[in-house]
Amino acid sequence: MGESSRNWTNVLKNLEKRIIGGETTTKKLYPYYVQIFNYGGLCGGTILTSKAVLTAAHCFDHNKNLAEMQIFANPRFLFDLQAISHQVWDFEIHQSYGNPSLFANDIAIVLIHDEFEFGPWVQKAILVNTNVWMKENLTFIVTGWGETQYGEGLVNKDFKWTHLKYTSKEKCMAENHIKLGPDMFCLHGDGKRDSCRGDSGGGVLWNGKLIERHHCLDYLRRLYEIESKIIGGRPAEIGKFSYAVLFFNHESLCAGSVLNSYSVLTAAHCFDENMDKDIMYIQRSKYIRDKNAEIFRVLSFVIHEKFNSVITFYADIALIFVKDPIKFGRDKQKALLVNNNKWMKSTNKAIFGIGWGWTNNTGSLSNIGLLRTNLRFVPKRKCEDLHRIKLTRDMFCLYGDGIRDTCKGDSGGGVIWNE
Repeated sequence: MGESSRNWTNVLKNLEKRIIGGETTTKKLYPYYVQIFNYGGLCGGTILTSKAVLTAAHCFDHNKNLAEMQIFANPRFLFDLQAISHQVWDFEIHQSYGNPSLFANDIAIVLIHDEFEFGPWVQKAILVNTNVWMKENLTFIVTGWGETQYGEGLVNKDFKWTHLKYTSKEKCMAENHIKLGPDMFCLHGDGKRDSCRGDSGGGVLWNGKLIERHHCLDYLRRLYEIESKIIGGRPAEIGKFSYAVLFFNHESLCAGSVLNSYSVLTAAHCFDENMDKDIMYIQRSKYIRDKNAEIFRVLSFVIHEKFNSVITFYADIALIFVKDPIKFGRDKQKALLVNNNKWMKSTNKAIFGIGWGWTNNTGSLSNIGLLRTNLRFVPKRKCEDLHRIKLTRDMFCLYGDGIRDTCKGDSGGGVIWNE
């Protein structure tokens, strides 16, 4: 092990063994701070949006099982049974975390199943997007439930804060014999105060705002887009659309809906590029790339006899039959078909498009799982006038709000109406 690696190891030990000298504060002063429990490990986090939390990537080093993670908003103290609990829906670690050195790009976003309810005790943080704070001896705030004395362990139950001061990168590297990357900065205590184990991921505050290096801001903006905006879609609740499946046809991707143990409904144009069933398969999973996915090989398929790829979308429907039965359970169901026209009202707000397709107009596939987006019904005549098109008897028209829509990769997924 080289000298640089040994120095980083010592720094990590100090970080993980040590708010030191902190003072008790009220959580109401820091309503954007949350606790993240990950299989016995504790980290801090900062609320960015109604569904997203910023934390440290190394908080996921020892466990990546979502079922063993939980976020607590508005905790008055450590292990507060009255805190608001949120299940983790997904998380994404910076793609360059740990490269080229320990702590490099040590940042992650956590998404929750439901949404934070904002009020006096729960708020989202404001990000500082300039470097005006990078001045010698400026004072910053760090908060958390970490150790309050060296080697004490996580016995402190009160929410603490401590102030640290900025040190130039050059001075910090010289004093600690380490190399800081472009995404790093250096803060120090007075020998009595420091941040500690249990405070990781909590962020640093300056003038009541969360500071973040500009190298990480692009990453955060990209994840904001994924979280907030199928185009403009939101994460679909697990189990709510359990009949949705992926249809891979050679190099193309479509969605589909399970009708029964052997058949899946999809779009006829999903077969435009390939008709060889041996290179097709159905996948039931949360993600496009999922090691726990269930794979079903295609036995045969039937395309509507009136489908014509020249006449766009006309009779654009197909059935896929799989070789092995699709099994059902509490979170794995078949779709229910609507056999009336009650949903065809412009005031209807309960219509959804679902899929794993593009999340923006530049063509990025969703990498956080199945998405849903709200759509509205438009009367056929109005739709034809607006778009100067002719709709056939088997067509109807839905629209988003200019931000939300369905897109490539969502084809065949169907439209959902919650009566």
